[in-house]
Amino acid sequence: MLGVLPDAPYEQAKLDVSPGDLLVMYSDGLVEATNPRGEEYGEGRLRELLATITQKDAEEIRRAILASLAAFSGATALRDDLTIVVAQFVGADDSVAKTKL
Repeated sequence: MLGVLPDAPYEQAKLDVSPGDLLVMYSDGLVEATNPRGEEYGEGRLRELLATITQKDAEEIRRAILASLAAFSGATALRDDLTIVVAQFVGADDSVAKTKL
């Protein structure tokens, strides 16, 4: 867990993952980024974007998120740090093949 606040409530869960599943983690600097009108990028906009790019690999998804944010925010500077991690789960055969490349 990153950015732990001592008095904040946290939940824990387990999820089954399969080859091809994606995990997208991000800091609040992404969803709280604003455009020139002061509107926040928001989780809804991020979810809509992710729903349209599910067939891309992790690096392409990360770049698409950054491009979407840049288009949204324009010349407005970020108010907070920005961290994005996109992890794509692979099967045992895929991981062996990728390490040989």
